[in-house]
Amino acid sequence: MENVNYFLSGGLVESQLKKIYKETLLVLEKVGVEINHEGILKLLSTYKGIKVDGNRVYYSTDIVEKFIQKIKSQNAEYSYNRHNTSRFTMVPPYMPLNYMDIDTEETRLATAEDLKNAVKICDAYQMYGPSPIHLQTVPQHLHQIATFKICIENSQMIGGYTLASSMEEAEYMCLMGQIAGREPPYVTLEIPISPLRLNFHALELIYNNRIKKHNLKGICLGGGAVPMAGATAPIFFPGMLIQGMAEALAAYITPKLIDPEVYSYCSFGGFLFDLKKMTPSFPFPESILYCNAVRQVINYVIGEMMGVAFGGTIDNIQGMFKLGFSLAVGALAGAKTFLSAGATSGGAFSPVHLVIHSDIVSHVEKFMQGFEVKEEGLSFQTIQEGIVSGMFLDHPSTLEYRKIYLEPKLFFKYENFLQLKEEAKKIAKEKIAQHNFYLEEKIKKELDRIYQEASDKLVS
Repeated sequence: MENVNYFLSGGLVESQLKKIYKETLLVLEKVGVEINHEGILKLLSTYKGIKVDGNRVYYSTDIVEKFIQKIKSQNAEYSYNRHNTSRFTMVPPYMPLNYMDIDTEETRLATAEDLKNAVKICDAYQMYGPSPIHLQTVPQHLHQIATFKICIENSQMIGGYTLASSMEEAEYMCLMGQIAGREPPYVTLEIPISPLRLNFHALELIYNNRIKKHNLKGICLGGGAVPMAGATAPIFFPGMLIQGMAEALAAYITPKLIDPEVYSYCSFGGFLFDLKKMTPSFPFPESILYCNAVRQVINYVIGEMMGVAFGGTIDNIQGMFKLGFSLAVGALAGAKTFLSAGATSGGAFSPVHLVIHSDIVSHVEKFMQGFEVKEEGLSFQTIQEGIVSGMFLDHPSTLEYRKIYLEPKLFFKYENFLQLKEEAKKIAKEKIAQHNFYLEEKIKKELDRIYQEASDKLVS
């Protein structure tokens, strides 16, 4: 017995991908990246394969290709397909500030209780990645630490990509992650600035900690490059792809040269740029073409498969069309990770949207599972037997078959979208109420102690 699956074909061919890769190496070797930090530049200049001229750093092909092998064994980017599972998984949006109320559907600045409920429902769906909310209703110096603490207290996989603005703040969160027994990263700093610059303020954190005065085990720096075609990158293919891949590689390699023990990640995405409105944009269908090209280049260079984002809204026909189309194309291209699950078009996190998004993913996953093809000769035999009774309803092959249909929970069960949404609200409340996560009491007390210390010391 074998399985038949359908996938997307076409796109960039081998010869084009090879040229993109070679030009990426050329950009890193001949154009380099800008780092405005004298100490970091001096340190980097001591490495074989690195050339420093003024405030620009140039990477030889040899050192880049050596690091590509390291990238393939350690890449902390959450947007890629998971290596330890074949199932389709969802990732929350990256720390929006607002929360959409389940009952009223009103959006508000998220409270600690809102964040707790958001983390609970994400954990109930076995999600991973950043916190679904960046808590703002606490004192400013505790925004990151409070967010991470609530994530740790309610999930094992949500919240490990928190921001930090100082060495001390990063250390507190690294300590919290270590005490809870979480897998790194705990703090993640995105360092590429297009075109071809690296954020030296973030790099300075690990540069100043080379003697390990501070416990930053679990901090992660990298990219996450976001070149905007037509604004901060060439508007044409493949220029935007070459620059994005070069920025991503430089953003991985550079922190590792400063501190080999630091976690890093290598990826790029980006926006198209609306030249009429002078703003970043996701035009349809151009942005989907761009995302597929990015997915191909990343897969070719570092062997990872980029996920697909919920790029649309459930609130109108146009949004649903865009959302469904983009998810289907992404899945057919190989994506098994679904990003920004639970996000609203207004930039909030909604448990109801997450329930609806999950139902959409289940339908896409069912299609991608394909169908089984039975052994040769069985069809002939079964047809012969069915002819005798004139039907196949009572045939053993029909009675024993259980895989043909997906039992709908929302879509194709409720014809009225208002009914569907009401059922989604009910499911969201049940998921949150039934969620159960155990954290040892001694860990909770230690987290409280660290939080109180951070509250007292970071305020100054």
